[in-house]
Amino acid sequence: MSRTRTSSSLVVPVGSVEDNRSTRNLQIFGVDVLGTVARLPEIAIRLEAIAVLIAIPGADGALIRSITETAEAVGLTGYVLLPVDQLLGSIKATDIRPVAQRDLLGRQPAAIDTSAIASYINGRRELVTGAGGSVGSETCQQGTKFRPSDLFMLHRDESGLHRTELSIEAWALLEDSYPISADIHDRVRVDEIVASIRPDAVFHTAALKHLPALEMYPDQGRKTNVGGMLNLLKTAGLHRLLRLKHFQEDRSRH
Repeated sequence: MSRTRTSSSLVVPVGSVEDNRSTRNLQIFGVDVLGTVARLPEIAIRLEAIAVLIAIPGADGALIRSITETAEAVGLTGYVLLPVDQLLGSIKATDIRPVAQRDLLGRQPAAIDTSAIASYINGRRELVTGAGGSVGSETCQQGTKFRPSDLFMLHRDESGLHRTELSIEAWALLEDSYPISADIHDRVRVDEIVASIRPDAVFHTAALKHLPALEMYPDQGRKTNVGGMLNLLKTAGLHRLLRLKHFQEDRSRH
């Protein structure tokens, strides 16, 4: 989709991608089918598109995550249609909405005790790993509602950090200490960060999430999803021990 000044709509369709071979080189309601989903970045850049609408009935969370992350990599905003059972008659602009966390997870949201979460986060220092990703970004956005004293956002990609900060603040200059550029593969760096900021709570969302990619590159999946998490767990344990040691030293002085 692309912005236009001549249309009464905010956006107009400029092209379609489709993996169904029978639709190659066809037009659907006057919109050309330009290639497969794999060519989405190339096509979006050529057409100067600003958004992608995922109009796949029954698409599961893995597929929506894959398309959304591919779209975000070239600056596209992801949108989805309401479920088929919620559509009444012809599709209207109000039937299109931004991709939400429940779409990425592929399941209905669970009931959450917001009071318990608020009492846990309010006034405390919060660290979110993978903060530039789809789940981490949403965790940061939701976490701010419970008023932590500090929200530290850790991610290895500064572009992801920029998008997350921009979604929370009116500006995103990456100029203060809250966005942290780091890789959870680097145990020494993670130790330094946790020792420096001393978070009260760590929300770990940094992970490789796409099953096909994990199956194709299992070593990278193990390195991030297992090794990275183990680094964080060891660091959290060390941090608690350091605090306990510090507390014991303080007591010994009295």
